[in-house]
Amino acid sequence: MWRWRNYVDIKATDKVRVYVEMIDSSIFNQELPATGIDLNRWNIQNAFVDIKVGERDGQAVIFRAGRQELLYGAQHLISPLDWGNTRRNFEGFKVSSKGDVWDLDAFVTRPVNTATGNGPLSRFDNERDRADASRTFQGVYGVYHGVENQTIDAYWLWLNEQEPIAGRPDGSRHTTGLRWAGTRPISDCCDAPARIWSWDVEGAYQFGHDNGNTVSAAFFSANMAHQWKQAPWQPKLTSLFYWGSDDHDPTDGQDNTFNTLFPLRHAYWGFIDNLTGQNLADYSVQLSVAPTKKLTMLGAWHWFFLDRNTDVLYNVAGAPSARRTPALTWAKSLTW
Repeated sequence: MWRWRNYVDIKATDKVRVYVEMIDSSIFNQELPATGIDLNRWNIQNAFVDIKVGERDGQAVIFRAGRQELLYGAQHLISPLDWGNTRRNFEGFKVSSKGDVWDLDAFVTRPVNTATGNGPLSRFDNERDRADASRTFQGVYGVYHGVENQTIDAYWLWLNEQEPIAGRPDGSRHTTGLRWAGTRPISDCCDAPARIWSWDVEGAYQFGHDNGNTVSAAFFSANMAHQWKQAPWQPKLTSLFYWGSDDHDPTDGQDNTFNTLFPLRHAYWGFIDNLTGQNLADYSVQLSVAPTKKLTMLGAWHWFFLDRNTDVLYNVAGAPSARRTPALTWAKSLTW
């Protein structure tokens, strides 16, 4: 694989900015067919205009129009997916406002490239990317940072798929959620912290309609980490739990399978990139060390369970797996 990105960034005073970025993502000599995150030949990744429309707390309020990337919170639901050879992008509008205590974004977009699920790949690998006119993704995302070493995120997201696919959690889904993250430095004998506790807890509820069913779904994630800053290689031990709801009764008129939207999957469900967080429970323990400033090594152990056998296993693209339950009730994964 290779990925080549080049850009032009023009700023006219502090009120207008024009940014254009190209991308060429290629893959060679692979034994399996290329996927939507592998290939995107010679396309426009970003092309937007930023205009300063006001000020809040002495900081600029920016209106952005055009093709752009989105990244929010811990990337459970919105990520550019830099792990893939391509990067997700969207077309639309966004207003961003940073403040002394609250940061607030509001956006209305449409997904663009195959990394967002727009396809098929054969349509876009050597042609100009075009936004998916059948899907609208919009939301409001706020971050409260008025407490030292802590942040609280609150958000509302709406993914509206006008051409829902049977058997896949899409349709018209509203997602409301909260996230609490922070760190607690501990000094044993001097000013510099000897150890650091950190945590990240997030949960969201999903509602709406999908293929004639009423949507009622949820997810929850929590991780706790402890790092020894003064020890050799600064080891960090992390425990993680994730749960994404399932459809416990396909005949009751409700769809209870959570849609993970546009996540950074491998950060939470293993580097194997075979699963997504729908109908899934994951218990994980991870250990990382940093022999040098530019090198980090990570070992991760995951224990996956289906949340309920009445629903199916979903693959990394969010589609039902060919292997239906209860053929696979649980699995373990160990990666380095």
